[in-house]
Amino acid sequence: MTQVPDKRTPVTILELWNAVLLDYELTGRSPTRRAVKLLLAQILGESAGKPHCYNLTNIKRGKSWTGDWCMFKCGEEIRASTLKAIEALGPGLVSVAAEYVKDKVPWLSIKIKPPHPWSHFRAYPDLRAGLAGKFSYLKSHPAVLEALHTGDLEVVNEALAKAGFYTAAKGTYLRMLRSRMREVERATKYLDWGDVI
Repeated sequence: MTQVPDKRTPVTILELWNAVLLDYELTGRSPTRRAVKLLLAQILGESAGKPHCYNLTNIKRGKSWTGDWCMFKCGEEIRASTLKAIEALGPGLVSVAAEYVKDKVPWLSIKIKPPHPWSHFRAYPDLRAGLAGKFSYLKSHPAVLEALHTGDLEVVNEALAKAGFYTAAKGTYLRMLRSRMREVERATKYLDWGDVI
């Protein structure tokens, strides 16, 4: 496990589309147009097409990760009651950007600076390796993979929330997915899908 320098690794929708279609079978499923589009929407929403070290959806390093990793500034949404414990992991590296109430519970938007442990993310050498990492995540979270194959944005959003993939409010994440889905729909409108249904 080696820490590598953080770098942006831009990818276009077309590059992602080609790579996803080429390797989708790594999920253990055959691709469908809607599942591919939903996956592209999530990737674009997480990285805006400029992922860090080909980590397409900002998957944290985690304790079980044995590959390369990098660090970068990130934001998280947390319950206010957990702030002290998170600050203790990296004193002086966490700042509060906003306070709000969700479901009658105080929440915080926080910014996290390296080398805080929450700023550690998986790093991949290229797009295909990054995509293989995403597909591995999907295989280890079958409910998320199954949700992709429903073709329903709301079902995908709910599955990602239940899997703890994101900390944003569900409505906020859903709006992001919808916006990115429109972008993907425009970009893939005239592409040849071959035998992908």
